Amino acid sequence: MLCGLGLPTIDQAAEQLGDSLWIFMHLGCDVSTADDGIQALAAASVDAFDLICLDRHMSGLSGDDVVSGLPRDQFVLAWSTDPLNLPRRFNGVLSKPVTAAAAQDAIARAIAWRTASAQRAALKQAFAAAA
Repeated sequence: MLCGLGLPTIDQAAEQLGDSLWIFMHLGCDVSTADDGIQALAAASVDAFDLICLDRHMSGLSGDDVVSGLPRDQFVLAWSTDPLNLPRRFNGVLSKPVTAAAAQDAIARAIAWRTASAQRAALKQAFAAAA
């Protein structure tokens, strides 16, 4: 169930990025990266990712700026040590440095969120058909 998860990760600390990528790949994720917020927005408009983690404090477009341009049906975690004033559009926080347990939890939350979203959509469709 973990295979096929996409994770565009935006972060300026190359060492942390490498460690995080390894953890997610080790857990069976297909991992994609973007060098900046503009690339992340472009990737999200083309590919359907199960989970996106955004660094809140990158230069140029911050993660806070990027998340506002992502589709509402996208599960997005702030990848940050600073959860203060987190925009409501984020679905939660993935703290730095990322641990295997935190990555597993993030994947589980993304899967649960996606499942619940699909169930809500099916119910709406059933009610609309019955009306």
